Amino acid sequence: MRWFIERSWCIEKSNVDAPTEGIEKGAAFFMRFPFNSADAPLIGKDPKVNSTDVAAPNSSDSHISFDGMRILIVDDDRNTRDMLSEILRIYEAEVKTAESVAAALRIYQSWTPTLLISDLGMPDADGYDLIRNIRALPSGFTTKAIAITGYGRNEDRDRAIAAGFNLFLSKPMDLDNLINLIDKTGRN
Repeated sequence: MRWFIERSWCIEKSNVDAPTEGIEKGAAFFMRFPFNSADAPLIGKDPKVNSTDVAAPNSSDSHISFDGMRILIVDDDRNTRDMLSEILRIYEAEVKTAESVAAALRIYQSWTPTLLISDLGMPDADGYDLIRNIRALPSGFTTKAIAITGYGRNEDRDRAIAAGFNLFLSKPMDLDNLINLIDKTGRN
């Protein structure tokens, strides 16, 4: 939650409110994002979602649709997985998530994604191991892959590309940039 709130500043006209009745009484977090009425049919599919509470990262991207795209998100951080999957579902992507390389490979065997978005630094096996395993499969080169990581050095980028990723993004990610990269990469 903290990660998402700290980065919501990059979404113009967004705000966060966390009212509480006092110390040790808990708090409710309300996040508001700009809403474009062109997204209404998309958001309206879920009657529990209020259209003013959910919006795409940048309302100017409302013409982008990932309908028909299958995206696998792999990250050991649940908040990152949940945030990315919710945002990509707003763009109509079919999304599955995995918390580890082993879980991602199990999903990949039965559900070949159009696009893989994977963290590099994970316990046990890392994103480099994941992409090498995927590229070794018969269908492994049909999936485009974006590496995301807190390591943003040139050598980290070079290592990710050499391992088999198509693109590399450093955390914290600019969500508009990610959406545009998915739009360009996932369709080619």
